[in-house]
Amino acid sequence: MLDFNSNDYKYRYNEVTQLCKEIGLNEDSIMIEVGSYNGVSACIFGSIVKTVYCVDIFNSSYEFDQVMEYNNSLKPDNIVKLVGRSDDMYKHFCNEYADFVYIDADHNYSNTMKDILHWTPKVKIGGHIGGHDYIRNETRDRESRMYSQGDVFEVIHDIFNDEVGNVNIDWFVKKDINNKYIQKICSKSIFQY
Repeated sequence: MLDFNSNDYKYRYNEVTQLCKEIGLNEDSIMIEVGSYNGVSACIFGSIVKTVYCVDIFNSSYEFDQVMEYNNSLKPDNIVKLVGRSDDMYKHFCNEYADFVYIDADHNYSNTMKDILHWTPKVKIGGHIGGHDYIRNETRDRESRMYSQGDVFEVIHDIFNDEVGNVNIDWFVKKDINNKYIQKICSKSIFQY
């Protein structure tokens, strides 16, 4: 069982709340978390925003369900568990629906790219796309990282260049119609994947 009094949880709580403050999330915000794993981040986001939609395949959802039981005692019914693959589930949301889409699913280059391309249109103008594991990996060249784990940093910079904000290892980009990178994503003309 997850220990909500552990230093790891407290550290993650501080990271997530700092990210929410940085991008302006509040009790009226709607967000989608793509890749929820055990639900820790969802629980923290849920303490701040109106609704969190959690998209994951949930291979083993026992721990997620326990975390949600704890969360429901604090703020019931604001976390919605949606079981499915991110490359299918994005089709169930209208464009410009969410204030924030947080990506923490498959971390290989190809799937991270697809998640950003699929989910960015779901963010409202003025909202944010972002995610976890924004860590530079300088040990691999471009070709060898195409199908490896931990390529989030490289994908983010391949798409957004240097127009990325970060809080610790969480990244974010504001969806601004004047941002040329956002325009390319929303027109689906950016990369072939």
